[in-house]
Amino acid sequence: MSVIRSAYIGQTITFNCKYDHKFKTHTKVFYRVNVDPVHVLNSSQSSQSSEEKFILTDRQKDHFTVTIRDISAEDGGVYLCGVERDGSDKPPSETSITHITFIKEIELNVYSQITSVQVQAYISKSVFITCKFPQEFKENKKFIQKDSSQKIPVDEQKRWIRHDKVHIYDDTSKGLLKVFISDLTAADEATYRCGVNTAADDDPFLEVKLKINPVPPVIRREGDSAEIRCPYDGNHTKEIKLLCKGKCFTQDARNIIQSDEDHVKNPKISVKDDTELNLFTVNMTDLRAKDAGKYWCAVKDVFNLPFELMIIMKDAVTHEASVGGSASISCKHIRNHSQRFFCRGDQPNICIRDGVSVSSNNSPNGRFSLTEETFTVKISDLRAEDSGKYWCGEESSGSFIFTEVQLHVTRAPAPEELSAGPCNEPALLLLLRSRTALQTDPHLISFTLC
Repeated sequence: MSVIRSAYIGQTITFNCKYDHKFKTHTKVFYRVNVDPVHVLNSSQSSQSSEEKFILTDRQKDHFTVTIRDISAEDGGVYLCGVERDGSDKPPSETSITHITFIKEIELNVYSQITSVQVQAYISKSVFITCKFPQEFKENKKFIQKDSSQKIPVDEQKRWIRHDKVHIYDDTSKGLLKVFISDLTAADEATYRCGVNTAADDDPFLEVKLKINPVPPVIRREGDSAEIRCPYDGNHTKEIKLLCKGKCFTQDARNIIQSDEDHVKNPKISVKDDTELNLFTVNMTDLRAKDAGKYWCAVKDVFNLPFELMIIMKDAVTHEASVGGSASISCKHIRNHSQRFFCRGDQPNICIRDGVSVSSNNSPNGRFSLTEETFTVKISDLRAEDSGKYWCGEESSGSFIFTEVQLHVTRAPAPEELSAGPCNEPALLLLLRSRTALQTDPHLISFTLC
């Protein structure tokens, strides 16, 4: 019998060498082809020291076990399992010639390490992971394991297998194990291992570190539409679903719409409750600044995570200034009692994350200052690299409104030089004599034009 095993540097692997029952009391041997030494498990032993690199154990009726610890690149090669016997099938005596019957050949391929990748996804969303496996395991059954929990087996190939919210597909033609996980929660953040079942053991071949991030905000401009998707448990298909601004059933929450309301009641908002997909969807149109905020979906007393809607004002601000000068930018503000800030970035949520240049909560920041009463931002000592996209922002109770600002900083033009005329004379010649000379002869002031 011949098998192929794969292992990674630093890994420990174990495999079985099956023998006929008549060899139960015989001495077992294991060695690497063309390499000394031969590892021998005497008939009087059931196991070797656990401190050895190669450990042979014979506690079963029909096989002995070989463990190779702390595998290195040099451990790759062909190994043989066998049993000692005399010319017949009896254990050899001290005077008889020892024969070895080899019962298994193992080709061990050693790889540098288990490939590790990091994947990021968002709470309540889905993630698609692909694991590429070694071609020698094309026909072997695969599995996926979350941290040290129980392995999820893939019992069939070329079809999707579902285990709760985890869907797995063994694509043997492309050498890929595809994993799809839906309705992500913070508890799904873990290290997942894609692996393959071999004759003796299970081998991981890819490690995926899944990072779960909070749901990113939805950013829309005034007049745009926004869709809010709320998945729910299948046990709640007949229950009324709610969308609230603020956490539903709390004092400050405002009910926006529920699944049994008519669209005519609020023509800007429509709802759809898909009981087959267990999905409650709300579509909001013609958005305004007042629509900014955090929204919650609820079914009875079960909540989804909040959905944050940020609104960008329709009218942007464009400001031009010169290098070395200053810029005074007036930002439109909607609310009288809100924190105001000014930051730079391609998207407003990115500029908040990467750092606010100046806000109403702090003092002037280097060249940036903000006057809260008028929401005016001043930037002094302008540089060419200050050109770019900025955002005037207002925040109140986690609700954000933005105005886009495009700042163009240009270099001041160099003074123009007077050019000479066609007659190679200055375009304008002014001769001034002393005050006394001018008084005696005013005609000494002359102009020469070409």
